[in-house]
Amino acid sequence: MRTRRTTTPALFVAVPMIIAMMIAACAVYVALNQPWLGLRFSAAASNGVKIIHTAPNGPSAGLAEGATITALTAENGNRIELLPLDAVEDPDTAANYAIFNEFLERQQVIADILRSPRVVLSLSDGRNVTVSPDKRRPLASLTMDFWIMIVIGLLGVLTGAWTLAFRREADVARIWALNGVALLLSTFPAAIFLTREIAVDGALFRLLSTVNFAGSLSFCIFLFALFLIYPRRLVPLYLVAALFALIPILVLMQYLQVGANGPDMGRYLPIALFSAAASVVAIIQYLLARGDPLKRAGVAWFGISIAVCTGIFVSLYVVPSFLGRVPSVPQWIGYALVLFVHSSLALGIFRYRLFELEIWSFRILFYVMGVLIFAILDMMLVSVVAFDAVPAFGLALAAVVALYLPLRTMLLSRLTPPEMQRQELFTEVVDVAVATVGPERDARWEALLRHAFGPLSIEKTLQVDEPEISEDGLALLVPGRDVVAPMKLGYAFSGRRLFTRRETAFAQELCNMLVYAIESHSAFERGKAEERARIGRDMHDNIGAKLLSALHGTRPDSKDAMIRDALSDLRDILNNVTGLPQTIEESLAELRLETAERLSAAGLALQWSSPDEDSTPLCPIAAHALRSIVREGISNSIRHANAKSVAVEIKHVQQQLQLTIRDDGQSAAGDLQHDVSTGSGLAGIRARLVALKGQMDIIDSGSGFTLKACFPSVQGTHT
Repeated sequence: MRTRRTTTPALFVAVPMIIAMMIAACAVYVALNQPWLGLRFSAAASNGVKIIHTAPNGPSAGLAEGATITALTAENGNRIELLPLDAVEDPDTAANYAIFNEFLERQQVIADILRSPRVVLSLSDGRNVTVSPDKRRPLASLTMDFWIMIVIGLLGVLTGAWTLAFRREADVARIWALNGVALLLSTFPAAIFLTREIAVDGALFRLLSTVNFAGSLSFCIFLFALFLIYPRRLVPLYLVAALFALIPILVLMQYLQVGANGPDMGRYLPIALFSAAASVVAIIQYLLARGDPLKRAGVAWFGISIAVCTGIFVSLYVVPSFLGRVPSVPQWIGYALVLFVHSSLALGIFRYRLFELEIWSFRILFYVMGVLIFAILDMMLVSVVAFDAVPAFGLALAAVVALYLPLRTMLLSRLTPPEMQRQELFTEVVDVAVATVGPERDARWEALLRHAFGPLSIEKTLQVDEPEISEDGLALLVPGRDVVAPMKLGYAFSGRRLFTRRETAFAQELCNMLVYAIESHSAFERGKAEERARIGRDMHDNIGAKLLSALHGTRPDSKDAMIRDALSDLRDILNNVTGLPQTIEESLAELRLETAERLSAAGLALQWSSPDEDSTPLCPIAAHALRSIVREGISNSIRHANAKSVAVEIKHVQQQLQLTIRDDGQSAAGDLQHDVSTGSGLAGIRARLVALKGQMDIIDSGSGFTLKACFPSVQGTHT
């Protein structure tokens, strides 16, 4: 079965940006491929155009700023009397199509004259100045207005592609992407004709003006359509499609100059109407989102941004045109207002999750912006500063590394979590395992997956048997194994690539490790519960019983012995609880002192033999067994043997404790047999040794009693 390949988000954004930059390069080429006098003009008070700036190194460097040019004459004799109309930025402000067409015809004549090798400039003071126009404009002559509009168009494509890269199936994301393309279509042509020196070819001007209108109209219609379906769909999609069909119809009507008396009504009126309609629908969406505060805040944020932008644009450019006045504010400022909408979108995504995008998608935006900044810097160094290609490349790269990359890193550190190091894996898994079952454990599991795979989105999903790739590599499904919630991870490693089998195997490893950690933690908890139960039994059966016997006993010596035994048992319990091993030397020292006191109280002598200076750790279980066996052996000698002395010999050989207790009395065989058979005394010791993988022997020679025991000093060893 053939698998369809899916484009990664990074590539999804990069390709449109590359195409947009190629179109921008074409716009720059067209703007530069025009004759150049080295002058900038404004409309004169009467006839002619007024010089407002003279390039120091231009063909007309001798002309003073403030002079008025009334006519242009080509070398072949072609002449045109200049009018204030020729310095108008945009002919869309013309009152009727007759003036609009006259403007384009005059642009063609002026452009043809400026292509002459020499041109005579007639000044209002009667002087004639002959200049030789350059065949092409230098890059430095392109004003900041031009570059601002180019950047605005690129940002429009960038935000549109960025949104669509992460919400490819969402209609609202598709419309927003189209809106970005519309902004480019509006700004790039405007950048050429609005920043012209005085004229461009008439046919070219007409084409640029038509494309500019198509982009501006599309921008407003797309905004209107966006609010028709976001956040709540108000109309069927086929009506939205029908709305889009109005774009080519209205553009064709304006190109053929039908349906209106002039471009002011034919172009500005539809733009104003659809802008107003977008604002009205935004208000309706805001009212309908009363039950969802987050969506309501998002609509308010985005809607207000659009309302402010379009409101100012209409006030500055549309209304004056309706009133028969030429707008006094340069159009690049109006286009800069449009950038406000796109900036608001980024802020809205961050604060209100517009279009349900995750904030981690800013990674892709930053990567593409870095490439864009580098390309622009390199181009400016080569073209404006006139650097050679290699030094320009190095300087642009150094600027990006020194300035942009630290800024990007700082922003990413605030917007995204750091990627997990491999050595942190075990700690992260253990944190998940020890968490309480439910939301807390799921939240820790989600954090672990974010660190491990760097997804741009993560959400709970339906259970799956094994980790599997979904959506042709865009998503990874991770099972929960009945211990955590199953998760769906979207866009691996910040969208830089697709999920692969490597990530699937890693996810499997994480799941297996988590199950093992949870089972181990459960076993540990069961062990703790069993230990608590054992302590409880020891406290009740041993200490409690001895203290009760001492309480109700009548013989003082017997009471003291019982109390000493109870204290010894309590000490054993505490030693086992702490789990801190003593050395053999320490354990035997305490045991020797206790044994000597007991035998002295009973009138028996002690012969003690044990290893000297043995610093080998003795595990708590073995220490407890040693004390219990010695105590029970001494108790037997005291109770049954009628002995005068007791010999205790302890050896430590190859991690084995070898214990011998021997007395010189007359044993009571019947009593000893009774202890072994009933489960008290020696029988309890034998059971304890069996549990430790040890052994015990009892020797009754008639002239004394001997107890021999052997058991491991370290857990896990065998006799």
